[in-house]
Order: sequence, then structure tokens, then C-alpha cells
Amino acid sequence: MFLQFDQPGSTVWLYAAGALAVACFLQFTRLFTLRNLDLLLLGLFAPGFLLIEDAARNGNAAERLAGYAWLLTASGVWFVRCLLDGLIVRRPRVAPNLTPPGLFWLSGALLLGLSAVTAVKPVESEKVGRPTAAVSGVEKTAAAVVGQAQADADTPPEVVRAWASRGLALICQAAVVVLLVLICLKHFQDATTAATAAALYLLLPPTAYEFDQSHHVWPTAFVLGAVLAFRRPSTAGLLLGLAAGTSFFPLVLFPAWWQFYHGRGSGRFAVWFAAAVGGGLLVSVLALALAGEYTSGVWQALNLAEWQPWKVPMAESVWTGGKWVYRLPLFIAYLGFVLGTYFWPKARNLGQLLAVSGAALLGIQFWYADRGGLYVLWYAPLLILMILRPTAMHLTPPGVNGIHLFGWLRRKTPTDVAPVPPGLAV
Repeated sequence: MFLQFDQPGSTVWLYAAGALAVACFLQFTRLFTLRNLDLLLLGLFAPGFLLIEDAARNGNAAERLAGYAWLLTASGVWFVRCLLDGLIVRRPRVAPNLTPPGLFWLSGALLLGLSAVTAVKPVESEKVGRPTAAVSGVEKTAAAVVGQAQADADTPPEVVRAWASRGLALICQAAVVVLLVLICLKHFQDATTAATAAALYLLLPPTAYEFDQSHHVWPTAFVLGAVLAFRRPSTAGLLLGLAAGTSFFPLVLFPAWWQFYHGRGSGRFAVWFAAAVGGGLLVSVLALALAGEYTSGVWQALNLAEWQPWKVPMAESVWTGGKWVYRLPLFIAYLGFVLGTYFWPKARNLGQLLAVSGAALLGIQFWYADRGGLYVLWYAPLLILMILRPTAMHLTPPGVNGIHLFGWLRRKTPTDVAPVPPGLAV
């Protein structure tokens, strides 16, 4: 009986996780602080999820529309918050109400508990949104391997596929938590912030609601890997390119990141990014070919109305109905914003880059017609890093100029040499 896990209801998780997050992170002695406001705003997405879930049970179209409208409103609030982040100069470290060992223990317990709940979910659980060909290919390949290993077990193929999808989701979720910890330890140099980031991510209601959705968290793991390796333009370009080539939407991050490396490794970043995007697209094509869906799959992907604002959307979203025509001007404005991130707001350090990247990913929610607003896990880790980061004036890219595919084939320039402390100068 001790291993019979029952999935908690969404409302139960909202109140339980919210109360725990307030107890751990709210500064009760200084209520009117930006950190407290950010903590409360992170919970702004949950009511929209509950409205959409309830509408799916009772078929209430008005309630569904209200849920998506709520999510887009929350996305708009955070979009503005990201744009204003560069104006916040003072970044005092705020200690949580629980010690770092306690927060790490809480994170491990939450990760284990969410994994156990995911394991007992019904096989017929619906996927939220459409997985990309690359993610579907990885799931099908894993399912085929597991199916061959269990050839005598007579397990239905749909069950094997569901377990493969959930296994991939658990791996990606664990990778996101580990990368959040490593980023805070390496760049912020603070174990308390690392423990806070991990626990806060796992306490977010959207994390629990979409914990088994591998296509929501797959690209996020690659984006966080690029953040961890931001001082190496080649590695960052490779990881960000893999995210874009397999999930497409991280393409919108390229202008801001290219500007970030301008004159200091932008060439290497662009070359490795392009190569990785090509590799990701090749993986997608091979996945469709192995699944026997090359012709139909490629044509279907090119004609999806969800990402083409000039077509009538067929998927569920706030744009369902005659109001879809307003997607096109909104998409044009968003495209102008993405291209404009090369010029403004300038990302001169890692903190500003996190804010601009979060805003670019948030903007997709407003025009994307396949459940736009539900993809909170695309950018939630970036928001957490943005609100927890200390002053990041020193977190700038290395001083490297020109296109260099391999660092060892170039000579070091004066900007590459580490400065000598004044006391050791001769």
C-alpha cells in the first residue's frame, strides 16, 4: 500500500505547492519587495491551467476561452517584466527561509514524487500540443528498443510508447534541475541560489501539470545548457542550434545571442548554431523516414496552420473562431521585436541575456495557435534565473574576435589573456 501513488488533483497541487513556496521563499519581514512580487507572479499561470482543465471536462467553450485569455494575460505581465529587468540595478542576495541542505532535500523529494506520480498516470493521458518530428522520433526509437527487449512480455505498443515518452520527459526534467543548479553554482557562485532555483522550479504548478510532456522540456534543457556554456561561443551555439533544429521555436533566440557575442565570438557562435540547426533538421527528417512518414510528415509539417498566422488554425487556442485574422498583425509585430533584439534591449551580460531570451520565448505564446499560453516550461527556468540572479556585470562573453571553428587553431589575442593582479605585475 505504501507504493500505491494517487495523482493529486490540480487544485490540490496549486494550494499545497503555493503554501510551501510561500513558507520557503517569501520575505515576511519585508513584504513590499520585488522578490516577493516575482514569487507571486510566478503563480499567476496556474488559474489559467485550472480553467482549461475544467473546460475539458465539461465542454464549456467560454471557460476554455477564459483560461487561454488568462494565460496570455500572465504571459503579457511577464513579457513586460523581462523588458524592465535591465532597469533594476540593485540585486541584493535574499536568503530563503529554509537552509540550502533543506532546499536540496526538498528538491530531491519533489523530483522523486513527481516522477512517481508520472509513472502511475493513465496510458491514455493526452499530450498537450504537438510534439516535433525529432522528439517523436526519439520516443519511437526508444519504444522500439524497449519493445524488442520485452518481445516475450506481450506489452501493447501504445503502452511501450507511453513509457518511452515519460522516460524521456523524466530525463529532461532531471537535466533542467541539474542545469539550474550548475548555472547558479558556476556563474552566480552561490549554493543558496542554486538550491532555491531547483526547489522553486519543482514547486511551480505548471511543472507538475506538464511534468510528463517531453516536448515541452526537451528544448529547455538545451537552452539551459547554452546558458551554462555561455563563455564558450562554439558550445553555446551548438546547444542552442540543437534546440532550434529539433524544436524550431528557439530560432527566435538567435538575434539576441548573436548580438551578445558581437565581436567576441559571434562568428563561431553563428557557424556552430547553423551547423547544429542543420543537424537537428536532418534528425527530424530521418525520424520521419524511419517511421515511414517522410512524404506525409514533411508535407504536414510545412502546412501546419498553427505557426502560419495567415491560415485558419485548426488546433485549440484562444484564436479558435473568427478572431484568428488578428494573428497576422500580432505575428508581424512579434517578428519585428525578435529581429530588433539585435539592437534593443542590448544584452551586455548574462543577466540581460536571460531577460531578453525570456521575453522572446514569451512572445511566441501570443500568436502561436496550438494551445498558445500553455508552454510555460519553455521559459520558466529562464524566469527563475532572471529573478534570482545577483548583479551580473562581470558575466560577459570572452574577448574573442573573428570566426574560429576550433579554439586551438588560433593565436591568443591580448583580450584572451587573463588580467594579471596588480600585486603580481612585474
